[in-house]
Amino acid sequence: MKVDLGMENVHSLKVDTLSYEESRKLMLQLTRGNASQAAHLSDVLELCQGLPLALRLVARYVRMQCILGNVDADVKTIWEKIAGIMRECKPFPGADVDIYMHLRFGINILPDVEDRRAFLDIVFMMKMDRALLYPRLGWIDWKTVEEFVGERHVEVLSSAGLVEKHWQYRYGEWRWIPKVHDVLLQIGGQMGREGGHGIRIVGEDELSQISRASWPEVVALCDVEIEAVHLSQMPRLRYLFHVRICSTSLPGLELNDLVAVRGSNDTHFVTLPKVVYFRWKMNNSAASLEFLRKSRGLRQVILIDWSNLQNVDAIESLTALQRLNFESCNSITTLPSGISGLTSLTDLSFTSSQNSFNSLQDIPRGISSLRKLKVLNLCACTRIEALPEEIGQLTALETIKLSRCSNLSTLPEGISYLTGLKHLDLGACVGLTTLPHGLARLTALENLNLTGSKLETIPNGISHLTALRNLKLSGCQALTCLPEGISSLTRLEILDLWSCDRLQTLPNGISKLTALTTLILWRCSNLRTLPAGITSMVGLRELDLRYCSNLESLPPGISALTASEDISLEGCYEGIPLSESFKPGSSKKTRLSAGLISFLFRQRTHASKRAFTDTFRTLLTSMGISVSQKEDRPMASAPPNL
Repeated sequence: MKVDLGMENVHSLKVDTLSYEESRKLMLQLTRGNASQAAHLSDVLELCQGLPLALRLVARYVRMQCILGNVDADVKTIWEKIAGIMRECKPFPGADVDIYMHLRFGINILPDVEDRRAFLDIVFMMKMDRALLYPRLGWIDWKTVEEFVGERHVEVLSSAGLVEKHWQYRYGEWRWIPKVHDVLLQIGGQMGREGGHGIRIVGEDELSQISRASWPEVVALCDVEIEAVHLSQMPRLRYLFHVRICSTSLPGLELNDLVAVRGSNDTHFVTLPKVVYFRWKMNNSAASLEFLRKSRGLRQVILIDWSNLQNVDAIESLTALQRLNFESCNSITTLPSGISGLTSLTDLSFTSSQNSFNSLQDIPRGISSLRKLKVLNLCACTRIEALPEEIGQLTALETIKLSRCSNLSTLPEGISYLTGLKHLDLGACVGLTTLPHGLARLTALENLNLTGSKLETIPNGISHLTALRNLKLSGCQALTCLPEGISSLTRLEILDLWSCDRLQTLPNGISKLTALTTLILWRCSNLRTLPAGITSMVGLRELDLRYCSNLESLPPGISALTASEDISLEGCYEGIPLSESFKPGSSKKTRLSAGLISFLFRQRTHASKRAFTDTFRTLLTSMGISVSQKEDRPMASAPPNL
């Protein structure tokens, strides 16, 4: 007879608060101290990865085997069997030991139907996250799960040990990630297959396996292509992830239970009253967002390539909205004044592809009410000429991106009040000729991008930006010099001066930038000398001097930059006495650009053969490569392909 190990059957067993060693001791006692199984027990504990529920389930199973008297006959193999099943992630039903029937935690631990549904939803998300082929699509983190299934349900599941919170570096950033043990994923999958909990589908294969009669039971779809008319026959749908709608006609979709949407192609939504997350790509049939007006719980809206979208007035009713992103929605010209009511908004972004521009004409003054706003992205909004002075009231702002705002001619002085600002991107703002004096008050600024601007000078107040780590000035072709105050930027790691054609010298104070790892001077064609103090920049790893065609010399002892991994000199070495700058063997890590060596081969002539050979030998020696002094032989007529 099957015995269900529900909570009511094991009141005396408590494993939740046990440590690894305590759990190990308890389980050894349950198997009466069989030392031969110690290694397999260790495997089981490692596979449990400290998850309380996994430990509890295994302990309950073993305890019940003891109660039933099954362990005496099976004592030599019980831990080996459990470890094998867990390691291979097999479904638990089996001929010998029906583990799944003894670990039916779902019904007993989660008496609330909504909690059970939330757990199975999370199992579906974990399965989806693993199934997607491209890492960039991985996006399920702890906050997302809370938004989708509800914070209360996540708290219940977490306290029961069904899902745990882990801090992980994932997809380029640190995140809190939900974690469900493989054993529990298998159990959740089995519960789903038994029916009664809704059908969750990941992939075309699973979709093809269900009959049309079962469509009303579908609650989640991921990574499928489906007709819009078929979606309309799934009224219980709560999740649409990576779904491609294909249809010649566009029936109105009224999905009243839909919680999260992520898909693409032309679709006509009627109403989505429960949606909290909406991300849709390439919908060219929609001209407005009226279908979202009643979505009062909506927190994230991400629209990509909605080429005909013009009317976005409906967003003013979305008072719970936290993220509003328009990417390549180039027909939007205005934002409603009611945007001031979106007081929960933290991210407002307009972006566009590299070869297109946004049509947004201005930012309403009501934006000053968005006191929680952290990110303001107005990239490629070429019609915006100025920002409202009220922007200074957005004291929570951490990031402002204004790249390719070609008609932006000035920044408001109010920007000086944004003392928490960390990232300011003004790249390709070709109309910008000056910076406000208040910029010096942005003492938290870490990244400043002025690429392609028409600035003639950098204000000396930049010396107050002591948190700055990355300063990009590439393509500032009117810039003639850097201020001495740059020496105060002791945390600066990257200084990019690529193609600053009129720059002739660097300030001596640059030698104080001891944290600098990258100095890019590529195509600074008027640069003649480098300050002698550059040799004291002990942390410098990359020095790019390519095509500095007027560079007359390198500072003596530049090879002392022992941290340097790349000193690129291609296109700037004619007349430079390299032998004085690079002492043989003095810097084993220093490598000269392969383009330099290739150039020397191309430029050599028979008459300059001896000079070339000496120079080439010097280069090899400076890189720590020993060169024999054998008699020179005639060189091949064609240079090697370096």
